Amino acid sequence: MRLGSVPFDDVRIFDSDTINGLDFLPENVVVAGSGIIACEYAEIFRTLGCNVTMIVRSDANSALRRIGLDRDVAQALIDRLSSDGVTMFQGCEVTEFDVPPYEDRTTPVRLKLSHKSGSGPESLECDVFLAAMGRRPNVKLFERLGCELVKKGGAVKVDGNFQTTVPHVYAVGDSVGAPSLASTGEYQAHVAVERIFQGHKDGNEKLQFPVGVWTIPEISYYGLTLEKAQEEGIECEEGSASYSSCLRGRVFAPEGLLKLVFRIEDGAIIGIHVWGTDACELVHLGMHLVENKTSIFELMGSIFTAVTYHELFKAAAFDGNSKLEFGLQWRSLFAQIPADWNRAADAQDPEEYEVMFKEIDEDGSGELDADELHRCFAKLGNPISKKTCANLVRLSDVDGNGTIDWDEFRRIFIAIHQLSEQTVS
Repeated sequence: MRLGSVPFDDVRIFDSDTINGLDFLPENVVVAGSGIIACEYAEIFRTLGCNVTMIVRSDANSALRRIGLDRDVAQALIDRLSSDGVTMFQGCEVTEFDVPPYEDRTTPVRLKLSHKSGSGPESLECDVFLAAMGRRPNVKLFERLGCELVKKGGAVKVDGNFQTTVPHVYAVGDSVGAPSLASTGEYQAHVAVERIFQGHKDGNEKLQFPVGVWTIPEISYYGLTLEKAQEEGIECEEGSASYSSCLRGRVFAPEGLLKLVFRIEDGAIIGIHVWGTDACELVHLGMHLVENKTSIFELMGSIFTAVTYHELFKAAAFDGNSKLEFGLQWRSLFAQIPADWNRAADAQDPEEYEVMFKEIDEDGSGELDADELHRCFAKLGNPISKKTCANLVRLSDVDGNGTIDWDEFRRIFIAIHQLSEQTVS
């Protein structure tokens, strides 16, 4: 995307395609943009030893979140760019360019800056300016064929089979707009060719795709962020694990983060976000977990080979479980609770709970201990182990005094009711 305000000459002023024709190593580089390509090139030039400045028109974290990055991953990327020596001016844009003549390779390009927020210099000098301001689809051929374009973004309009508005003409890849990735373009082409030869199908399902960002370290994600899921009305939570949570990460690459987003009602994983070494490899297990509606509870019981980054999935699942009011431990106890208590929970009758409470409270203290619960279940003809009773007291004991009072007793039935509803759904 070449904005008219930028004087591209492909000698000192480049876009993200023409920069590949650069024939010298610059000392100072300015990158305008806040997307994936801008961040990748900032890392590339910094790794080559260049002084790099990024010009971001808005807030960098917000801009990265808009293209799908998790908020913590986005911040980790920004912090890493800073620690690597990249200078970033946010809320800033270039208002004037002073570009030397074509044959002059020694005089620097001078940029006049305007700061909407924050502070910074009024001007900058650089050897190379890279405008990584986004990309637009190349649709000239499709326009000549009479294919309709999407109003927003100008991509070719296609249906779920990738057929355009002109019969027998199909479009895939960059021409149909975002995500404009090699992997998705290849997938779309497979679908289109299959439809051409085997007939059309009802293709209304929204395609999800893994995204890889080749910064140092890598970033990858698949599915929803917590914010996006909440916008869609999904009650969800997230579990995180730092790379130092597993032995391989602690030894080889302690800087990194893996995050799972999951539904509260059943623990099903709906998104995975990774920042760290081999992130673009790890995301494919995450993609499998999302597509198969795997829950964090199943993941907690999985076995991963020791000294691998995949142990992070299990660590993140445990972290997510710890944030739930009624997590895995409640679920394991739920299977052992007598049917009488299940029926009471379904009835949601506080008076019935109170009658049960008083019957169990043999000494009239207003507090129940594990022994009293154990004797209660035995009387019901559904004895459960003392260990299970002790766990039930421990989970219900909000104030930590070793026993459960009336309010804590009601919490047991709230848990049974909620978990029962989730099991049915």
